[in-house]
Amino acid sequence: MDNKKFDQVIKQNVGFISGLASGVVYILLGQPFDTVKIRLQVTQNQNQTIGQTVKQLIQEDGLRGFYKGTTAPLIGIGAITSIQFGVFEKMKKNFQQSSEKLNFQQLVTSGSVSCLAASIFTIPVEHVRIKMQIQMQSSKLFPNSLSCFGQIYSQYGIQGLYRGMGVGVIRESLMGLKYGGYSYLMQQGNMKNTNQKQNSIISGAISGFLTWLIIYPIDSIKSKMQGDNLKSPKYQSYSQIIKTTSFKQLYHGLIPCLQRSIVVNMGGFLAYEQVKQLICSNFRDFQY
Repeated sequence: MDNKKFDQVIKQNVGFISGLASGVVYILLGQPFDTVKIRLQVTQNQNQTIGQTVKQLIQEDGLRGFYKGTTAPLIGIGAITSIQFGVFEKMKKNFQQSSEKLNFQQLVTSGSVSCLAASIFTIPVEHVRIKMQIQMQSSKLFPNSLSCFGQIYSQYGIQGLYRGMGVGVIRESLMGLKYGGYSYLMQQGNMKNTNQKQNSIISGAISGFLTWLIIYPIDSIKSKMQGDNLKSPKYQSYSQIIKTTSFKQLYHGLIPCLQRSIVVNMGGFLAYEQVKQLICSNFRDFQY
């Protein structure tokens, strides 16, 4: 491939490349918060606190316990976020053919389509991640993420890997609020000539926080389904989870989730904007 063709490929895929960088930042910043959140979502002890969960993790594995199951999401989420950002930018360009400035509905629709496009990877990657995060050191079933993936697939097939997909797809469609909300807030900030980095950090924090506040009960149902024992499952259906879990219990673990959403979306969206800006700066008269 000559330099011109290579440059053209880069220009056409700025969203995918920048999204990959964003995904790596998401995982490195958010994994400790996510591990605590998952433990609280699937525990049978609804009175368990954040402090107790943190203490339990440290006692079991030390500080590395917070990064349980990182391998799969570091590879998987990086690729997933790349798809989400890439498709999101493509969708926005399609809408811009008929409207120069996109409205909130168009931005959210673009975000929803992008998250649904990536959900074919999101569901199994998060399933493996959850299995790794909840297993105890004293009763380890999976030595690593790849082993976990292989065992689930060999014993339960595709259906086992995609357990929780129904509610997962609903969650992913609503995740469009994060991308759409971020872009809308960025538009408003740019109109007021706000500093680009500051605008990205604030927009990312607000959009991430509000989106997770809305979708958290749905995420809890998915986590309970995917964290269940595949051999002898406690939950046979989503309706069973809803019937046996109070609304308050569905919000168990919300605090570390919201803390995580602020941190990772500040860092993730900023990384996306910075990498995108870096790529664009290498090409004269190129805007993305």
